[in-house]
Amino acid sequence: MTTILILGGFGFYGTRVAQALRERGHEVTRASRRPRPGAVVLDLTDPTTFAALADFELVVNCSDSVGAPPDAAIAHVLAHGGTWMEMGADLVGTERLLAMPVPQDSKGEVFVGVGVFPGLSTALARAVAESGEHGCQRLELGIRLSPLSGAGRANCALMAESLFVPALRYEHGKRTTSRSAMGPAATLTFDGQPAPANNFALPDTTLIERCTGVPTVTTYFALVPAWLRFDFGALAWMAWLLRFARRPLVWLLTWQMILLRAWLLRRVETRVQLVAVADRGTPHERSQGLSFDDGQQSTALGVVAAVRAWERLPPHERRPGLFGLAERFTLEELRAGLEPQG
Repeated sequence: MTTILILGGFGFYGTRVAQALRERGHEVTRASRRPRPGAVVLDLTDPTTFAALADFELVVNCSDSVGAPPDAAIAHVLAHGGTWMEMGADLVGTERLLAMPVPQDSKGEVFVGVGVFPGLSTALARAVAESGEHGCQRLELGIRLSPLSGAGRANCALMAESLFVPALRYEHGKRTTSRSAMGPAATLTFDGQPAPANNFALPDTTLIERCTGVPTVTTYFALVPAWLRFDFGALAWMAWLLRFARRPLVWLLTWQMILLRAWLLRRVETRVQLVAVADRGTPHERSQGLSFDDGQQSTALGVVAAVRAWERLPPHERRPGLFGLAERFTLEELRAGLEPQG
């Protein structure tokens, strides 16, 4: 089995990822910025610790990619070899990583957007886009979940930061942003039930546009309960009006969310539903969905799916470079990794 290093392996999601991989027989080691029993010392802000990466075939980054950007470590892997899977789910960080220069003599391979959203969500959108006989002009992805559930501190920080990032979509090939973090609304169907949704600044948008080339791409959150969209809309406008005080507001919102999600609601689960719709409202409309009863565990399973898909690649099909996950793996290849091992 593959030797795997988990960055952020002691965190909310990292713990689940490490456990899920170990249950499937992988040799997993966790990394920490400070010395801990049984852990490798690796600090994403300290390149002198990057030599430890050479001891592992695969690195999965579950750490706080907003507070500790992985750019330098990823550049190290590209230059020296190895495979890196990035779970970072912020739009700004994802676009920055995808724009990184990749040396022609690169030795390592990097996959961006690993998990459920982004990850399986991006592969789902690609599958729907490629399923029609007449191409695809418009592609929409909806994510339905409840934010009134458990999350780690890094996820709380990401939510706070995202309120200051304008909603993103692609319209006829043009990158388009809204004034605030909440963009246009739509009604999408999840498991046969319509639900109101709003466009947000999700990394899936960029990853989908990159791997499909569809000219019009929009991603949406459908929040449960639905009235939360009004609360988030108010917060988004407040963030825009008070954008000059971004840093103290992010700090305040982060700690409010930590109190709520990381402490009070830590053990509360949420169902995650995904739906991708191509050419909605036309004779060529088609859609496909995925759902997970436990959204927290599904994130770990999304990583397992990516790891197993990568392991199945013949050596001659592995190639150095930096890719969105759905550029290299189809939905069926990833779903095969969700099946129990026989």
